[in-house]
Amino acid sequence: MKESFNNQILTLLSFAGLIFLIFFFQLAPSSGINKQLVLFLFILICILGMMAAAYPQRCLSFMKMKSSGDSKSTGHHPECEIYQNHTFTLNGRKYCIGCSGLFCGAVVGIILSALYLVEMINSPQFFSVGIMLVYLSLLQLSFLKLDNKVIKFSSNSGLVLGSTLLLLGILEYKANLASYFLVLTCLWIYTRMTTSAEDHTRICNACPETESCPHK
Repeated sequence: MKESFNNQILTLLSFAGLIFLIFFFQLAPSSGINKQLVLFLFILICILGMMAAAYPQRCLSFMKMKSSGDSKSTGHHPECEIYQNHTFTLNGRKYCIGCSGLFCGAVVGIILSALYLVEMINSPQFFSVGIMLVYLSLLQLSFLKLDNKVIKFSSNSGLVLGSTLLLLGILEYKANLASYFLVLTCLWIYTRMTTSAEDHTRICNACPETESCPHK
């Protein structure tokens, strides 16, 4: 019950942070900032996110969150039929759809950040598109939770891609919001992780084979 309440607070803060970001972007005065440093920090966050997506068991253990998988699982889902829409198989190995989405989104985010750094891309629509992607991703991950593999992958990758576009739009027009945005990005990632951990616990607790499950 306490974990569920904490996740509700994190979800509320995530959406509130997005609303405040829109508000600040419209009203805050423009000022300069070291764009290279901000992009370096964002790329570092993406790399850490990729590591967490590639090694979810270790990340959950480090964050002291319970995983529904076992040490023999490729990802953090057990070999259970109830999780079939949470994973996919590639070359005989099973991977988490959500983590793969985060990983791919981070790769694209790093590429876009690098291209922006060398002034190869820029668009006044980056901020608006980023807002839409992050909002839809948070809506799916926190509330809708549609049980579809394509939607799961898209919402996770869209969260990172949307964050990247938001940052590029901020750096171009309201660079002084970059520090706030980086903190907000960390909040979104943490909210996604805690919500996922809670969903796994809820799914396993509702399973009729909970007591005899070999993955418990």
